[in-house]
This record gives sequence, C-alpha cells and structure tokens, in this order.
Amino acid sequence: MRQWLEKMNWKMERFMRGRNGQDSLNLALCLLALILLFVTAFTQVRWLSLTAFLPLGWAMFRMYSKNLEKRRAENAKWRKLSAPFRKARDLNQDKWADRKTHRYFTCPKCHETMRVPKGKGKIEITCRKCGEKFQRKT
Repeated sequence: MRQWLEKMNWKMERFMRGRNGQDSLNLALCLLALILLFVTAFTQVRWLSLTAFLPLGWAMFRMYSKNLEKRRAENAKWRKLSAPFRKARDLNQDKWADRKTHRYFTCPKCHETMRVPKGKGKIEITCRKCGEKFQRKT
C-alpha cells in the first residue's frame, strides 16, 4: 500500500511540474464557490448552484495552467485589490491578541493606527507618520 501511495505521489508531482498550482486567488475563488453553494442550499434557487461552478472551474483552470506569467499577474492584481481587507483583518487579529495589555488609537490627522500600553493614565501620543500630537487616556 505504501509503495502504491509513493508511486501516486511521484506521478502527481511529475504532472504538476511547470503548472501554476494553488495561490491566494484560487483560494478566494473556491471560497466564493462554497459560499454560493451554501446560499443555494438554503434559498432553493437552482440557477445559483450552476453559477457556483463558474468560479470553481476558473480556479481549476488556473491551478493546472502552464502559463505561469499570466497566472502570477492575475494573482498579483488580486493581492493588490485585497490588500486593504487583509490589512484590516490582521489589525483586528492584533487588537484581539493585545486586548489585555495594549490599546489602539487612530491619528486624527493621517488616520494611522498606533499601539500604546494600557494603564498609563492620560498620555500624549505622537504619530510616527505625520508627527501629530494628541492626548488619550489609556
């Protein structure tokens, strides 16, 4: 059994050589397809289930494509488009992880987010980006 699995793994590796494989745009397309299928299950809209297979088919095409330059350009566009959402998600994760030891404040001038320690009373905060000074209670 183990030899058979190793042989299949080797065949899959050989097949995938020179192909795009999985990237963040493919992951987003698969997630969109799952969401559409989930919505279809509760709304009973039949045509919506067919549209769920479009992003899934596109993801499969991108995964097995040998045109690496074009797929990398598509993924770069996707990463640039989704960067603000990823930045907001990462900031919220940081806020949650630091909720007991730090507070986060936004600069009133440039809207940069800054982290300061909790329990210091009223302090003056200087923005690293624009130099604006403002007071807040921590």
